[in-house]
Order: sequence, then structure tokens, then C-alpha cells
Amino acid sequence: MGLILVILKVILIAFIVVLGFILLLLGLILLVPIRYEVTGGIGDSWEFQIKGKITYLLSMIKMCFFYEKEQFDMKLFLFGFQKKINEDNTSEISKDDGDETNLEQEDVDKKETNAEEQVYFSEKKQGVEDETSVSETVPVKSDISESDELSQTKVKAKKEKKQKVKKKRIKNQENKFNFTFIKQELTDEHNKSVVKKICSELLYMLRHFKFRKLVTDLSFSTGDPAFTGQVFGVLCMIPVLYRYDFKMIPDFETEEFYVKGTFLVEGKVRLIHILIACLRLIFDKEVRLVVKKILTLLEK
Repeated sequence: MGLILVILKVILIAFIVVLGFILLLLGLILLVPIRYEVTGGIGDSWEFQIKGKITYLLSMIKMCFFYEKEQFDMKLFLFGFQKKINEDNTSEISKDDGDETNLEQEDVDKKETNAEEQVYFSEKKQGVEDETSVSETVPVKSDISESDELSQTKVKAKKEKKQKVKKKRIKNQENKFNFTFIKQELTDEHNKSVVKKICSELLYMLRHFKFRKLVTDLSFSTGDPAFTGQVFGVLCMIPVLYRYDFKMIPDFETEEFYVKGTFLVEGKVRLIHILIACLRLIFDKEVRLVVKKILTLLEK
């Protein structure tokens, strides 16, 4: 009996340890926020400069990215170890592959030209040896047969093109029908409650994913002083922007459309909010029925 009790205790302790480890992992994944920070600027001729980083688990997992003048660089850090992600290596590899393919094509072209020259010289020899009329009529027949083959291939290509066009038209009609059906389902009076629920869940996620910090120092002009004033008036009517250090200076003098300045954005995302929103929608019968109808129609 004593051995059985000891074995049961060991099994219970191991089960509790494994369960606690699983719960700790779930808590880290769902509750620990993913923080992001993006800084940048907009210069003349719409030149963007963007720097950003995404951190997770006290910067144990960190990703940094940089974009300037159509050059993008990304670095990944796992527990302090850097892993650079660049497209330079791939471009070099593709260049080498292209050079190899060009060399192979040149070799093939050389072989084909040599073969054509050999055929040409052999035909010349045959023409010198055989001075009869029969030898002159044979290539005419081959030319006729080749022209017939070319005409047949052209006819086949035209038929294939027509079939492809017909198939595309049929697919476009089916897609239009699908989208019209989806619109009818979403705008139906019985399904308005489903649309409201989806919108409420999206707003719930936006509330939790909103920017924690937003700092801008921008100047803009639309080219028309009246329109710039209207745009500035619309921006002043948005109450959310008053929570942040949002500066937007209109320029009524220039006649060019531009946006210049710097910006900084900080925020965090928790996966548990996405999970809660998805579970609410999944356990709702009305939402499931509408989603099933749309999916079955799209699969057809």
C-alpha cells in the first residue's frame, strides 16, 4: 500500500507541474502585451523614413525594421541573439541563377547553330549530287505541310483563347452572384442583429488596441485653400485626436499638394481580447448560421 500511495503522489505532483506549466504558457501568450513603436517622417517628394520595433516578453523577442528610399531592412532578436533578415542574399542568388541560365541558353544556341550549319552543308552536297527535278519538288511538299501545321496550330490557339475568355466570364458572373447574395444576407432585416454584433466586437477590439501615445508635427496643403480649410475643420471635429499630442498645421499659400513632418506611434496588443471577441461570435447561433451560408456559397 505504501508503494502505491507514493506512486500516486508522484503522478499527482507531475500532473500538477505539467498543468501549471501549460497555464503559465497560456497566461504569457494571452496576457503579456505585444508592444509596438513606430517613428518616422515625410519629406519632400513623398520620401518616407520609418523606424519601428515590436517587443514581446520583456524584449526577449524583438523585431526591428527600417524603411528609407525604397530600402527595407529587418532584424529579429531571440533572447539577445540577432538574426538578420535581408533580401540582398536572395537578390544575389537570383542574379547568379540568372547568369547560369543565360550561359546555358548560350550553349544551347551554339549547339543549335552548329546543327543547322551541318544540315545546310549536307543539303548542299545532296543538291550537287542529285541534279534531278525530283529533289527540287521534295522541299516544296515539306513547305506546304509546314504551312498547314502552322495554320492548324493558330486555329487551336484561337479556340483555346475563346474557351478561356468564356470561363473567365462565367467565373465573374458567379462571383457577382456570390457578392450580391452576401450583400442580401448582410442587409436582411433578420441578419441586422448579426451585423451589429460583429461591429460591436470590432469596436471592442479597437478600444483595447488604440494608440497609447501619438505625437505628430505635420504640415499639409491640398493645393486649394478652401479645401485645405475644410479638411482642417474635419480634423478639428474628431474628438479622439484631442487625447494625443496631435499637431496638424494647414498651409493656405502653396498651390501644391504635400504632407511634411514627423510622427511617433506607440501602443500594445493583448491576444486575449481577440480570443474573447472570436469566442463570443463563435458561440452565437445567428452568427454561425450566416457564416455557414456565406462559406457554402463561396465554396461552390
